Amino acid sequence: MSVSSPRTARDALLAEILDEVDLLHRRVAALPQSLGTVEVKLAQTVTVLDQAADNFRMAVTAFSEQAKVDLLEFHERKTQQASNLILGQQQRAISELVSSVLASRIENSTQRIDRLTTDMTNQRQQPRWTRFAEITTIALIASTVTAGLLVLALKR
Repeated sequence: MSVSSPRTARDALLAEILDEVDLLHRRVAALPQSLGTVEVKLAQTVTVLDQAADNFRMAVTAFSEQAKVDLLEFHERKTQQASNLILGQQQRAISELVSSVLASRIENSTQRIDRLTTDMTNQRQQPRWTRFAEITTIALIASTVTAGLLVLALKR
């Protein structure tokens, strides 16, 4: 301020006020430059935050897509397991039915053969060609029943 020292208290107070006003003026004059720096830093911060938001969105999208793929694979695996289980149960049931039908038919055929054999032994006095015809008939019946069972089993 002034080169000479103040002579009165009033001059000293005025000099002090002028120093403070000068300091405030310098600060106000530096404010636009400081605001410019803050503006640049704020813009950089916004850019970084935008990039972080984009990265977060991409991460969430990638996670969602991977979760979809994992869920689809899990669903397909469980569906395949369930279908294999059902198929196995169906095959066992069909095999049991075929076995019971075959056993029943074989038992019926065996009973018929036994009856015919018993009848044949009871009729030993019949001529040989009649006996040959009966045996041939029995063999044909047994073959037909067996062939029928095989065809039935193969169709299922």
